[in-house]
Parts: sequence; C-alpha cells; structure tokens
Amino acid sequence: MGTEPVALVVADFNNDDNPDLAVANSGDDTVSVILSLGGGGTSRSYPVGRTPMALAVGDVDGDGALDLLVANMGDASVTILAGSRSGQFTTKSTLPILSGVRALSLADIDRDGRLDLAASDGNRAVSILRGQAAFQFSTASVLTAGRGPSALTFCDLDRDGFYDLVVANNLGGSVSIFRGNPDGTFLPPTELSVGSFPSSVIVTDATNDRRPDVVVTNELTDEVVILPGNLDGTFGEPIVIGTAGVPEHAVVRDLNGDGIADLIVANSFGDSVSAYAGVADGTFPSRIDFPVGTTPFDVATADLNGDGKPDLATANLDEDTVTVLLNTTDFRVRPGDTDSSGVVDARDTDATVEELFDGDGDSLLDGAGGSFPSGAGVDANGDKRIRVSDVTAGLQARAGTLRFR
Repeated sequence: MGTEPVALVVADFNNDDNPDLAVANSGDDTVSVILSLGGGGTSRSYPVGRTPMALAVGDVDGDGALDLLVANMGDASVTILAGSRSGQFTTKSTLPILSGVRALSLADIDRDGRLDLAASDGNRAVSILRGQAAFQFSTASVLTAGRGPSALTFCDLDRDGFYDLVVANNLGGSVSIFRGNPDGTFLPPTELSVGSFPSSVIVTDATNDRRPDVVVTNELTDEVVILPGNLDGTFGEPIVIGTAGVPEHAVVRDLNGDGIADLIVANSFGDSVSAYAGVADGTFPSRIDFPVGTTPFDVATADLNGDGKPDLATANLDEDTVTVLLNTTDFRVRPGDTDSSGVVDARDTDATVEELFDGDGDSLLDGAGGSFPSGAGVDANGDKRIRVSDVTAGLQARAGTLRFR
C-alpha cells in the first residue's frame, strides 16, 4: 500500500462475490486496489494525480465493470481508472476541475442512463459534469455553495424521485442543499448552519423514521451533527453528539442487528473509531471507542469475513496502514430482512443490491444504472469467505475485534 492513505472504498471490482478494497494514498499519489481478499489478497497500486483525496465508484461506461474516479487536490483534476471484470484498471483520462478538488459523487441525475459527476473545490464552486459516451463528460456547469466545500453527496431528500445535492462547507460552517429538477439541474441552494469546520457529509436514515437525514462531522468542535429530515425540505432540531477527537468521517449502520441505526465515527486525533449505539427515538446515548492506527481519516463498513456481520476498516493517514475491526457482536438478522431494518418488507428487495459497497463514502451506492441510497455492509446471504490473514497480508493492516452491544 502507498503512503498517507486518506480515503477508502469497498466494492467487488473483480466480480467474485468477495469484497475488494481501494485506498487513495495522498502521500505518493497512488490508488491501491486489493483484490479477492478471501482468495489471496493480491494488491496493485496505480499512479494518479497529485494528492488524491477522495474516491468514487461506478460503472461509468456501462460495460458491467466498476470504474474508479479519483479526486486529485494537488493538481485540480479527476483521474478516471477504467475497470475490467478481472479487477484490473487502466488510466482512461484525466478531467480538469476547478482548483483544489476535495470530493466527488456520482449519480444519473438527468436519467439518460449515464453517470454524472459532482466535484467540489476549495472555494465556493461545485462542478457538475454530465456523463457522455466512453468515459467522456460534458463541460462543467458550476454551482455556488458556501465557503470551502469539503464534501458532497447526491441524494433524494424529499423522495420526489429527483436527485438533490448536499454540500458540506468546511470554512462556512454550513451545508448547502440544492434541490433537484427533473432535467438534472438544481434550484438555488438553501444554506443551513451545522457547526465549525464540517469535514464530511452523508445522507441516510439515522433516526429510524424512514426519512433521509443529513449527518456531518465537525472537526473543530469535536462533534457530529444530525439534521433530521421532514421530507418537505425542512429539518427538525439538530441532534449534536460529542466525539473522541477531531472526527473526519462517519457512517451509519446497524452494527448489532437490532433494527436500529448505529453511528460509527473515525476520530483522527484520538486514533480511534467510536461506535454509538442507536435507540428507537433516533438518539445515540452510549459510545464505545476502539483503538485503530494513527490518524484514522476515513472509515468504511462491509462484511469482511463472511459471517454476515458488518465489520469496519479505517485508513490511517500517519501510519500508512488500514485497520480492520471484525464484528463479534451477537448480530441478529431476520430471514429475508436484507436491509437489517428489523422488518421484512419491500425495501429488502433493494437491499440485496446495496450489500457490498458505499462507493465513495457518501452513502450512495454507485452502480451501472445510477446511484442508490446505500446501507453498505451486511452480507445477507452469508456466502462471503474472507480470512483475516489474507486481509492483514494484503493491506499491511492491523487486525482487531469490534464488540458492540
């Protein structure tokens, strides 16, 4: 693996039904891809642009193989790594973006069957590039967000069937919410205050009411803020959760199989991952901290050892490692309850598609037909067979255990 890993994604790049891993290494300008973790853990690094900071995954050219898009902050570009069904990648093209690109998100916002791209820069701009044939994108149209957009995600906040865009503004202490139109354009943004220096944003149902919520991590004030969604464009009273130290990224997942969302936070200053147990009212009253490597900058969840439980992986910036935490919780998934909601319902037919990966860490599953809300992690049919020894050898990883109640 390369140096100074800052972002990671889990996906099945070689179509063997085992999770693979991609890591953006900001120190040596590479992306490391580790294939077939359950069958040998072969690793290869690919050169990209300067200072890669974020990854997005999707089938950009519609050939049935997942591709990787890499945000290169150092030279204001996006590298497109074309995937194959064997899991090998080739550099296809490089897209120039406005200065300091920090984050990416993919979705078919105009419903033409091709994935479109959003990319943020370090000022106020968000570039929207429409997907065209064979890894080609249109000239960017530019949206104006708040100061210092550092993270973004396509989502459908109001469930009207059209993609919205949420942008976390690091310097502005806010999120900009762009409501989507049917043609893939966006209305002028609404800006909501969320606290000091938001570093990441995801949109998911964190409060167990089947409504999308906005979840941000705030670096300066050591907190996670949840804006509970109302489906009408408004939000409820913010839920503020203290953290163990400089939270960089968060994910939401049911870690113990009780049908209630739990919160996982990577604490870059505390060298730990915190797991907050969710309760039915949408709050997170208890926390357990798990030590990982030095300066964990990103966290992902997936079933890494084939036991049907969501495990955790962190990219440790100052240690050049990935830490793997295996879930030893008494996990309970009802038969047919593939989204771990505690209820067998129509949404379980979608969860089988969501199972393996949250392609770019933004709670969207990036796939051939577009992007879908992602739960990213439960191996519902239990057919994965991944050995911890393979993970450790292939990733230069620390191995640990996660016991969560």
